[in-house]
Amino acid sequence: MAGGESEGLTTVLAMPPKYRSPGTAGLAPADHARLGKRRAANPGLPKGMAAAFGMASITIWHNPKCGTSRGALALLQERGHAVNVVEYLKTPPNAATLARVAAAVGGAKALLRTRGTDAEARGLPEADDATILAAMLADPILINRPVVIGPKGTMLARPAERAGDAA
Repeated sequence: MAGGESEGLTTVLAMPPKYRSPGTAGLAPADHARLGKRRAANPGLPKGMAAAFGMASITIWHNPKCGTSRGALALLQERGHAVNVVEYLKTPPNAATLARVAAAVGGAKALLRTRGTDAEARGLPEADDATILAAMLADPILINRPVVIGPKGTMLARPAERAGDAA
């Protein structure tokens, strides 16, 4: 085999330095194109080690000020999962997503955060699901956390160790 080629892949040494990046392990331009097509065909495929080992992506509704939320996130990351972190106070869910998650965790009352909020003063623990969901949409601090959405289900990860049950 001549010209710096070996079994269809250009060797790293024969390539200009601009093609030698750590993220692509020194692949030649043709190999970059092939990899790009594969990623385009699988847009939901998470990048990184989790994808390499066939692990599914997990989403966590996270509040970095919450110790339980930080613990759940750390547990998932320690286990090598690809975690999509959604800081739900900055990027709240839409009505349909919130309703779907509430149904999955046992209803809006199960998802309602009362500690550290004015939920009780507003009468939300006794309210119907539609009223609770409307209040959560208007004031996302009323959403309890962390919510973990994974291949094995959607759950409120309290205590934090429950996060692993969704993975």
